[in-house]
Amino acid sequence: MKKNVAIILGSGGHTTQMLRLVSKLGDKYNYSYIIADSDTTSKKHIKIKGKVYRVYDTRLKTDKNLIKVVLKFIPSTIGALKILSKIKPDFIIGCGPGMNLHVLWLAKYFFGAKLIFFESWVRVHNKSFTGKLIYHFSDLFMVQWKSLLKQYPKAKFVGRLG
Repeated sequence: MKKNVAIILGSGGHTTQMLRLVSKLGDKYNYSYIIADSDTTSKKHIKIKGKVYRVYDTRLKTDKNLIKVVLKFIPSTIGALKILSKIKPDFIIGCGPGMNLHVLWLAKYFFGAKLIFFESWVRVHNKSFTGKLIYHFSDLFMVQWKSLLKQYPKAKFVGRLG
């Protein structure tokens, strides 16, 4: 029986990286894709089919008010719990934006999914905000540049997704 793999598509380059990973893994898994409701382009780039779910985006670039952003976590978390209960992921894989944080955490601690995180390929020397937080509770943390192994000693270097 195929394992259920949830892939978080974070728009732009983050989506490109995740979809390159999916193409390398091939069709040996049941994929589900989680996309922010504000993302209008990621879905059309999916080549290996899977169910697509939309989660409420907690961090729109126009939001400057921290209280508004924090309050958005309530409906986003409820939506993510509903999505994850349908997917029942064995693994959840993310790369990049802050939209990942609560979805990855919920999948790991509420649904027992193995959490795999890729630090974005644009991170050559510095940690991302998301990477700093997820590193401590990920089951597998991967970097695409050897220079980041100094900052993430438990990470695995995998080279560029591409």
